[in-house]
Amino acid sequence: MSSLKIKLLSIFLFSIFPVSAKPDFEVFDRKCQSSYLIDIQDDLDKKYSCSNSTIRKLNNKIEISKDYFDGFSYYLNKHNYDVLAEIPIPETQKDLRTLDKKSLTSIEIEANTQYESEGKFFAEGNAEVKTMSGTLYADKISFDRNNKIFIATGNVRIFRGNQFIQSTNFKYDYSKEIGELINVYGTMDLSTFNKDLNLQEKVKKIAEISYLEKLKNMQMIDESNIGFSQTYERRSPKINFELSSISKWRFKANKVNFTSSSFSSDEIFFTNDAYNKPQFLIQSKNFSGEFIENKLKINSKSSFLILDDRLRIPIGKRTIYEKENVNSWGFGSDYAEKDGIYVYRSSQPIKFTDKFLLKITPYILIQRYFKGNTKNFVPKDAYILSPKKKDNTDLLDYFAVDFDLKGFLGDWELEWNSTLNSLNLERSHDLLKSNLLLTKKLFETEKDKINKVKSDDKLENKYEKDLDLEIFSSFRKPVWKGFRGNNEIYFAYGTRLKNYSIWNYGKTNNQFDWNLEIGSFKAKKNDENRIISRERYTLSGSYGSRYQLWSPKDIDKVINEDYKYSPIVINQGIFFTRKFSLGIFQYSDGNTQKALEVKFGPDFIFGEKKDDFLDFTRLKIEYSYTFRNGESPFAFDNINDSSFADIQLQQQIYGPLLFTLKTSINLDGHSSDYGKFKNNRYELSFNRRAYLINLYVEPNEERVGIDFKIFNFIYTGSEKSF
Repeated sequence: MSSLKIKLLSIFLFSIFPVSAKPDFEVFDRKCQSSYLIDIQDDLDKKYSCSNSTIRKLNNKIEISKDYFDGFSYYLNKHNYDVLAEIPIPETQKDLRTLDKKSLTSIEIEANTQYESEGKFFAEGNAEVKTMSGTLYADKISFDRNNKIFIATGNVRIFRGNQFIQSTNFKYDYSKEIGELINVYGTMDLSTFNKDLNLQEKVKKIAEISYLEKLKNMQMIDESNIGFSQTYERRSPKINFELSSISKWRFKANKVNFTSSSFSSDEIFFTNDAYNKPQFLIQSKNFSGEFIENKLKINSKSSFLILDDRLRIPIGKRTIYEKENVNSWGFGSDYAEKDGIYVYRSSQPIKFTDKFLLKITPYILIQRYFKGNTKNFVPKDAYILSPKKKDNTDLLDYFAVDFDLKGFLGDWELEWNSTLNSLNLERSHDLLKSNLLLTKKLFETEKDKINKVKSDDKLENKYEKDLDLEIFSSFRKPVWKGFRGNNEIYFAYGTRLKNYSIWNYGKTNNQFDWNLEIGSFKAKKNDENRIISRERYTLSGSYGSRYQLWSPKDIDKVINEDYKYSPIVINQGIFFTRKFSLGIFQYSDGNTQKALEVKFGPDFIFGEKKDDFLDFTRLKIEYSYTFRNGESPFAFDNINDSSFADIQLQQQIYGPLLFTLKTSINLDGHSSDYGKFKNNRYELSFNRRAYLINLYVEPNEERVGIDFKIFNFIYTGSEKSF
């Protein structure tokens, strides 16, 4: 027999492995492996020994002790058949996988029984595949060497960092480079998705173990807001579906097809709710996902929101691209700048080099078109501060566009946005609004270095601090007044240094900020209807604290299934809040303005939102007094002496229904509005653990609207499939 044939037969025989979890013969000695594998080729029915170890041929099957044999693993390693790496991964990881196969391929197979028969490898009973790309468990796995098909069946579980998939059947065809999962259930954590699929990262066993535990430590970390408000003669936001801000999803599907860069399903369900009988579901039909430039893009041709398995709301085609919501079409209303209702087209940002993204949003101004006129512009030949007047429109008035540019210039973060409320260049006074902001982070407390020390009362002590340097410019857009809020000006530019610190100690939460600003402003004069220019030098700051006077004992630390009406544990108790704000303003014309604001008051919070009737009440009263000395030459930042009280009342009515009243009462005895209520807001909300629907009315602002919030949770462990 030729030397080549002997070598080929040796490789073949070397790739076969044990069948029994409890072998009745001794472990085969690796050192004498090659000679005896060649010697047995002529009579495989005989029994051979090597260094007191045994291999044998029985019923057309070669058995070798499990404790030694790794033929299945050897074959997959030799041919770089890491089946878990075929699950969709970013493009850069594909490059890593092909550049250094030896260093990235490390495949281990373990099972109660392993054997080879008719060109197929089998591993049965607690089968486990460990690779650099993750770990797969199944009742049985097999690999067809001729057709290059990998199959795992029975309680299939796949782990990779914080990503988890469970199915009854897993199949991958290397020849066609396609795979499928049957009866799929899993958890997708978008916050660590790319990191978990990095082939150079080691598998985190602790994350794998946590999925096998009972669900616990569930906490809400943020929320995704879907809102629409109708405002008469004022600006209102457009409808927005920010589903991409939810990072952790559970999902299930009857079947998922995949390649190394994409996946798809005829129908798949997602939920942000960690508990079964989920309160919120997204049903996606003709679902697909793929990696584009190392970012995950998810598409659904038809999607529905399902609330408590009762209400089904169509939301149309959805696209999510690396935490950026990309809607094909949407609508909203803006009476102050767009004469009412409009439709808009949202698209993916345009990439410039590796540092800049430009997003362009065009608008079609529907209500302006049907009216045939506009009330949003000052006449061309009038003074810029003249009143806006009704005017006829032409074709270009029915279109508008927003430009948003984000990127980095060295260590500086750049944000520029501009709005054209008409493409008619004759609308010179109110046509363009724009602002530019450059920010350099001088200091930021690293999240993993935030001081957390348990005090005697078992509350955490935390400390965070940020220090930013900003360069700003604004044209016809709101700017920071320097003291309590923003207001629109004609033009401004300048620089500011901002500091923000928060810390918790015992039962007190504290925050402190200060701002130093130098800027040049063009804005309306305080007592005249004309534009003036002045430089302004500002030093301002504030300190606030919230102290817990009393709290009930034995409050839950995290939520559980009993929390049907709240995403958080209600921080019950009696609190006292206080805040001191100081502003000093020096102007280039010699004027000086100084202001001190003092706020304080109690906050009563009782109830857990667990029971159906009157299980939550909150009453917050905050008194505010402002003392001013001097006067600003501008109207936009002039501060007045004032005294008022903000009142907030919240009461659970029944089950998820909650009523909220927010109002302010004037306490200034020298004011003609003394004793009058203003800024009234009435809310009726439907509160659930996974979502919230809030209807509100603001009579003073002639505004009505609806907020729809979806909550983002983190937790350990997992529930069974929903």
